[in-house]
Amino acid sequence: MALVPDQKFSTFQNGGDVEVGDTIVGLRGGINTRFLYTGELPPGYIVPIDQGGTGSDTAAGARTNLGLGTMAVQNANAVAITGGTAALTSGQVADAPVNPTDLVNKAYVDGIATGVQTVVGTVNQIDVDSTDPENPILSLSATLNVPGTFNIQGTTAVSAIINDDTMATATATNLATALSIKTYVDGLDAGSVKSVVGTLDRITSTGGVNPVIDIASTYVGQTSITTLGTVTTGTWNATPIDLATYVSGNLAVSHLNSGTSATASTFWRGDGTWATPAGTGVTSVSGTTDRITSTGGTTPVIDIAATYVGQTSITTLGTVVTGVWNATPIDLATYVSGNLAVSHLNSGTGATAATFWRGDGTWGTPAGTGVTSVSGTANRITSTGGTTPVIDIAGTYVGQTSITTLGTITTGTWNATAIDLATYVSGNLAVTHLNGGTGASGSTFWRGDGTWAAPAGSGTVNSGLINEVAWYAANGTAVSGLTTANSGVLVTSAGGVPSISTTLPNGLAMGTPASLTLTNATGLPVPTGLSATGTPSATTFLRGDGTWATPAGGGTVNSGTANQIAYYASTGTAVSGLTGANSAMLVTNSTGVPAMTASMTDVQIIIGVTGGTPVPATLTAGSGISIANAAGGITISGTGSGIGWTEVTGTTQAMVADSGYVANNGALVVFTLPATAAFGTVINLVGKGAGGWRIDQNASQNIQVGSVSSTVGAGGSVASTNRYDSLELLCTTADTTWTVLGGPQTAGFTIV
Repeated sequence: MALVPDQKFSTFQNGGDVEVGDTIVGLRGGINTRFLYTGELPPGYIVPIDQGGTGSDTAAGARTNLGLGTMAVQNANAVAITGGTAALTSGQVADAPVNPTDLVNKAYVDGIATGVQTVVGTVNQIDVDSTDPENPILSLSATLNVPGTFNIQGTTAVSAIINDDTMATATATNLATALSIKTYVDGLDAGSVKSVVGTLDRITSTGGVNPVIDIASTYVGQTSITTLGTVTTGTWNATPIDLATYVSGNLAVSHLNSGTSATASTFWRGDGTWATPAGTGVTSVSGTTDRITSTGGTTPVIDIAATYVGQTSITTLGTVVTGVWNATPIDLATYVSGNLAVSHLNSGTGATAATFWRGDGTWGTPAGTGVTSVSGTANRITSTGGTTPVIDIAGTYVGQTSITTLGTITTGTWNATAIDLATYVSGNLAVTHLNGGTGASGSTFWRGDGTWAAPAGSGTVNSGLINEVAWYAANGTAVSGLTTANSGVLVTSAGGVPSISTTLPNGLAMGTPASLTLTNATGLPVPTGLSATGTPSATTFLRGDGTWATPAGGGTVNSGTANQIAYYASTGTAVSGLTGANSAMLVTNSTGVPAMTASMTDVQIIIGVTGGTPVPATLTAGSGISIANAAGGITISGTGSGIGWTEVTGTTQAMVADSGYVANNGALVVFTLPATAAFGTVINLVGKGAGGWRIDQNASQNIQVGSVSSTVGAGGSVASTNRYDSLELLCTTADTTWTVLGGPQTAGFTIV
C-alpha cells in the first residue's frame, strides 16, 4: 500500500484471548472505535452450557436446559421442588438454637463470642502491637512508669525504681529504667576500637588489643613504587574512586562534620550534622485536597479522597497479602515515609533496650572489650592513639616529602585513564624506545610502519652555486653543479658531456642539404626562406599543411584579469572578463545578464527568485525540523511529532490547523476551531489544568465523535469531562467537519 502524507496506518499482532481490562479497537458504523472490556456480557447475550452458561436468556429456559424443572416462588417456610427433593429431618430458624437440626441466622452467628475480641494496654505501662489482630503482641511500654514496690514472680521484692545513668547507686533490689540502662550500656567502652584487621595483600594487623598496622609485604609495588605520601593540597583530577570496589573499612566519626556533637546519643542527620532525634513523634496528620483525607487527632485514619481522580473508575488492589512485587523498585528516598517498626527487623526477636541491630540481621549486645590502643610502625605508619586513633603514612616514609612520581613501573598492565601526552609527558623519547632502537643510525629514519629505514631515493648532492644545473659527472648516485654562464645555452660535446656556452658556432647545420647555412643565425627570410603556398602577410599564418592562411574564428579578446570568466557583453566577436568574486556562484538576472553572487558563507545555498536574480540564502528550521549546519554540508532532521505545541494558560484560544495545545488553567479554557482548514490537517489537544477544556465551532462546522456528531454551527461544542482528557482531530471535510481520532481517558466527552 502506498501511503500519502498525514495518512495513518497501523499493523496489529495476535494478542491471544481477551482479558478483563483490555482495550479493543474495532469498527462501529464504519468508524474506528476503542472499547474497554470489563468482563460484563452485553444484554441479551446467551452463554452456551459448554462454556459455563445456561443456553438461555430467561430463567425458565435456563431451568429447562439445565434439567431443574420448575420452582414456585413462595414467600413461606417451605418451597416445593419438582424433579427432586431436599428433606430436612426437622428444624426451624431459632433465636436460641438447642437441637442439632435448628437453623440460625447471621445475626446469631455474629453475636457468638469466639474468644478475646480486643486487647488494650495501659498508657506508660503496657504497649499492644495489634498488627495481627488475632495475635496481639504485648510488651512493656518504652515510657514505663512503675512507682512503688512490687514482686517479680512473687519472689523478689524491688525496693525502688532508679534513673541513674552510671548505675553507681543501684542495688540488687533496684529496678532501673530502660533509658538509664541504655545510657549505661552505651557508655561502656564508648568510642573504643573493637578490633583492627588488615586487607589481604594491602594492610597487615597483628590483632589483639594492641595491634600493629603495616603495609603488606605482598602489596603491589611494595619494593618498586614510591608512594606520594600525604597529599595536603591540590585537586583530584583522576577518575572518581569507586566506593563499591576501592574503599574498605569504616568511616571514622571524626570525618563526619569533624565529629562535632557526635556522642552515644546523637545520630548523623541528612543535613550533615550530629543531633539527638526528636522523640515526640507525629503530632498531627493532614491530607492533601482532592488526594488524601485524614480524620485528624492522635489516631488519624488515612484514606484516598472521594474526589481523587479515578476514585470511582480505578480498582485498587486492597491489602496485598501474598505474591511477588514485580513493579519497579520503590524509591526509599521519595516514596517511603514514617519509621520502620522494631517488629519488622527479624520480627523483633531479641530486640530490647540493651540490644542493637547488627549487620548480620540479628539483635545483639555489642562486645564491650575491643581494641584498647592502635600504634604504627616507625618510619611507615603513624597513629594518634587514644579511643579514636587517626592512622596516616609517616612523614619519614621513603619519598614522603621529596619524591612525587610513582617511580619506575617495570611490570603490570595500565588500567587507569589514558595519559594525556600534551599535558603529562615531558623530556624526549629515547631512540631505544622505538622498536628497541633496531636499525636506528645516522642514515635511517623512523617510518610509519614502526621500523628504522633509509628513505627511498637517497644519494649524494654535492654543493653547488645558485642557478647551476645539477648533472651526473659519473655513473652513480652523486650529482654536482654544472658551471653556468650568462645568456648561454646548454650544449653537449661529441661525447655527450654538457656545458653552458655563451655563443653558438658560426654555422648551425640544418641537415640535408649540407650547403644550407644560417649565417650567425640572424633569422630566416619569411617570404623567400620558407617553401609554402599562399601569400605571407600581417594577417596570415603558416599552417601545418604548408599554407599561408587567415585563421578561422578571429575576434577580439579584451584584456582581463586572472580567474575571470570571458563573456559576450554584446552581440559580435568580442569577449571581455566578467567581474569575479571569491567563493561565489554564477547566476543570471531576469534578462539573462550573467554575474557572480557575493561571496557565500558556510551552509548558504542558491534560492531562486521569480522574475529576479537568484540569491544566496540560509535554510531556517520550521516546526518539527532541525538543521545542523557545517562547512560544505547541511543535515536536515525531523524532531518531535512534527506539530508545534502551545501551552495555553489563558481562558480562550483560537486554534490553527496542524498545531497542538495544552490547556492549563484552573478555569475552563475555551478553544475555537479554525474557520478554514485543508482536508487532512490535524489538531491535537491535551488537558492539564483543573478547569478542563471546551472546543467551540464556527458556522457550518461540526465535530464527529464516533457515531455521534455535535450540533452543526456555532452552537455545537465538545468538552472534556476530566481535566486530563485529550483528543486528536482530523479535518475530514475541508473547513467544516473534524473527526476525533483518539477518544477520552475517562467516562467520555460532553458533546453539545
